[in-house]
Amino acid sequence: MIVLNNRKDGNEKISKYFKGSEFICHCGQCPISIVSDDLLFRLDMLRNIFGEPLRISSGYRCWVHNASKEVGGKDQSRHLSGHGADILFPAKNKDLLIKLCGKMFEYSYCGPNFIHVNV
Repeated sequence: MIVLNNRKDGNEKISKYFKGSEFICHCGQCPISIVSDDLLFRLDMLRNIFGEPLRISSGYRCWVHNASKEVGGKDQSRHLSGHGADILFPAKNKDLLIKLCGKMFEYSYCGPNFIHVNV
């Protein structure tokens, strides 16, 4: 598990392709956020196979942010434990991304403009 200091680690690379800022809770109040090593490993593999940059729209969420009207997250959301992330759909190759996520992650589902993945 990677623990991010939300005030210091935002611009730090935490894997081959991703920065800490992509996984920090969006509430603006949390001092730390967490990210699963396995999630990062699989996201790096996905990015490498997909061949294009991936944009994480939501990584870790604290309980308050997850329950907010903005998110409306579930009580058992994997975002709460650092094991889930939402990837914004790219301009092209959306179907390929969906297919890869279905094979590379334990669970995935499509939202209106994103795909959620978790380990």
